[in-house]
Amino acid sequence: MGHRILYISYDGMTDPLGGSQVIPYLEGLGKKGWRFVLLSFEKPERFRRDGPGVRERLEAAGIEWRPVPFHSFPPVAAKLWDQARLLLTARQLQRAHHSNLIHCRSYVPMEAGARLKSDFGVKTLFDMRGFWVDERVEGGIWNLRNPLYRLAFSLYKRRERAYVRSADAIVVLSEKGRQELVSWPCYAGAPVAVIPTAVDFGLFRLPSPEARALARRELGVPDDAVLAAYLGSLRTWYLLDEMVAFFAALRSQKPQARFLFLTPDPPELIRRSFGLHGLDPDSAIVRFAPREKVPSLLAAADLGVSFIKPCYSKTASSPTKLGEFMALGIPVVTNAGVGDVAEIVERTGGGLALGSLDAAAYARALESLPSLLQADRSGIRSRAKEYYDLDAAVERYDHVYRGLLPDGPGVPDPGPGGPDPGPGGSRPRDETRPNRKIVRIMDRLNTGGPAIHAILLARRFSAGPWSSVLVVGRESPGEGSMLDLAERSGVQPIVIPSLGRELGLWRDIATFCKLFLLIRREKPDVVHTHKSKAGALGRLAARLCGVPVVVHTFHGHVLHGYFGPLKSLVFRLIERFLAKMTDRIIAVSQKVKEDLVRHGVAREDAIEVVPLGLDLGKFLRGARGGGTLRRELGLGPDVPLVGIVARLVPIKRLDLFLQAARAVKDASPEARFVVVGDGELRPALEATAASLGLKDGVRFLGFRDDLEAIYPDLDVLTLTSDNEGSPVSLIEGLAAGCAVAAFNVGGVQDVVKDGRTGVLTPAGDARALANAVLELLADSARRGRLGEAGRADIAGRFSVERLVADLDALYGRLLASAALLP
Repeated sequence: MGHRILYISYDGMTDPLGGSQVIPYLEGLGKKGWRFVLLSFEKPERFRRDGPGVRERLEAAGIEWRPVPFHSFPPVAAKLWDQARLLLTARQLQRAHHSNLIHCRSYVPMEAGARLKSDFGVKTLFDMRGFWVDERVEGGIWNLRNPLYRLAFSLYKRRERAYVRSADAIVVLSEKGRQELVSWPCYAGAPVAVIPTAVDFGLFRLPSPEARALARRELGVPDDAVLAAYLGSLRTWYLLDEMVAFFAALRSQKPQARFLFLTPDPPELIRRSFGLHGLDPDSAIVRFAPREKVPSLLAAADLGVSFIKPCYSKTASSPTKLGEFMALGIPVVTNAGVGDVAEIVERTGGGLALGSLDAAAYARALESLPSLLQADRSGIRSRAKEYYDLDAAVERYDHVYRGLLPDGPGVPDPGPGGPDPGPGGSRPRDETRPNRKIVRIMDRLNTGGPAIHAILLARRFSAGPWSSVLVVGRESPGEGSMLDLAERSGVQPIVIPSLGRELGLWRDIATFCKLFLLIRREKPDVVHTHKSKAGALGRLAARLCGVPVVVHTFHGHVLHGYFGPLKSLVFRLIERFLAKMTDRIIAVSQKVKEDLVRHGVAREDAIEVVPLGLDLGKFLRGARGGGTLRRELGLGPDVPLVGIVARLVPIKRLDLFLQAARAVKDASPEARFVVVGDGELRPALEATAASLGLKDGVRFLGFRDDLEAIYPDLDVLTLTSDNEGSPVSLIEGLAAGCAVAAFNVGGVQDVVKDGRTGVLTPAGDARALANAVLELLADSARRGRLGEAGRADIAGRFSVERLVADLDALYGRLLASAALLP
């Protein structure tokens, strides 16, 4: 069996740092046969957004990942809590996998590494990166006037000495850092390797002249303007005011100069500094770009600028951004006093390292500007490879590992937990991980968002450590069925016909008995119910069967707007009772949560908002004005077309849509309307349309499974419901770039941002809706702006990947609370 390494990082793999400075190393080392279990701390918001993609990447590389939540509040206490959680999880992983080496990335992980070495006798690599304790103080993160921070500083300085003494090997980022480290009295002679931060030279390629010209056009930079660029965060160590002062000096010589900031920080921070230096704020170009987009934007730059606070702790630093600039062949202006930067810049001919940051130094630097702008870019790139190449860094780590484990692997080991990738590059499931089962119960798969939601979850939670069973009832006539979507998605539901919408005492008792027997047979870890009837019967059966975790989702509710006062009160009382046997209630929107709290269903802290997640790719990829629907209807591209996508049931209030359509047509006779959907009210609605004189102006299209061909041809998409949980038609329409006008009811406001991605009007006011539609039809530019803003806003918030990550994390927390997870 080959060696397994437990790699512990306090940085998250969903953070930019983890994606650029941890995962690429592990992928490279995995190809050399080292097998990894990766423990990292993930910021919840980023993990929900990016976790599924990161997990897929790690699994493809044969890396087992155990993410745990990162906490930042309260200060110090959060750090101590995370450290306790880290130690507990690391112990569990070591007992499970018997790793031969603990690779500790920085100080917090090394605390666990030192304990594991003491308890299990396993070797530890202290990958200390910078001088972390001093960085906290010199960066202003720990104010030593605060007693808590003084205590933390004293504690970690003592632990730092212990880490250095106990480590079997140490990695630092700079030669200057190594020289300082070996002078410490606590240094006991362990091998110390210098491995600077690495750059993926395959991603950061030398741009072609065409790519450079394209980037400058995209950024709006004139051909004759000098473009300086900065990459990364602007907080803590990074001297924004000094960089802006240098740019002011540059702009005094080159009035057309621009300064590009590729940063996640707010533009106001930059524009404020520009104002203080008397600079035109428009000379700053502020963008945030995903990592894969960064090289194509930086291709426009003539000069990289990066000033970092020179202080004791920074002698051990290696700024990644400098390597990325040089990999693109961009000369840099930086400052000395930070790691080995001055020496690297001099040896590579990659720019200037200023000895001071003042007007005189800037003037001297600008004297060299002509030669910098004419520098041999390919030469800068090739010489920078000696220091920053990712493959070279992987080789150095491999050398360190083999020094600690001389009988290390020669080829990838296919043993348990680290098999070779199977067909398509995916890794078979690790048989040592516990398989956990979910039984998901929904009353029926009638056409609509909740059914799509349940099918996607059943499919996604049928892989990796999960298995999933979907239980559904039969649809009523005229509701439409999405069983075919389930089958196309590889989901085979268990159908209990009596679980459908209709209520009946003996029928429901029989349904309860079937659910009870099914749950007892399946022995799930989680039962997750959706919608009212399935929620009532399913939660009761799950609790009687002793299921550890029970979750229920409100996709909307029937607490008001559906029935009379007495019946609504009965439903509220039932839901309050059921809430007491539910481990977590999920609301699909903030408004639904507020309604549940207002009606006394449960306390606010018992309800979690988890927005819908949908497979939006086909809508996001589609171009506006595809023409398919208009050709079907025989309409030209200039005919105003307004649509609604909804079930034809009372709560959707299609009668108000038809009233609004009549008002729109009175003002704009050429307008046409489509109703996509079906249901019990279709005959009555068709009669209403005829009575309003809309028989030839409104087309009822019935249920459609090609909505990606419908939305692009609509000029305006509407919704006229009395109540909504999280309207799927608006989510899909926004993803397709539709301009939206809708009643402001229920969770609509959580989907549509009034005035930014659509127009919201008072509930039940057909005239107000008609006016909003007419305003949009009269202004194509505004429709375009709203559509593009909606598409950009909706893509991340309602993706299925985000949904799966949210629920995976929720289930994990609840199972951990039930003491069922290792």
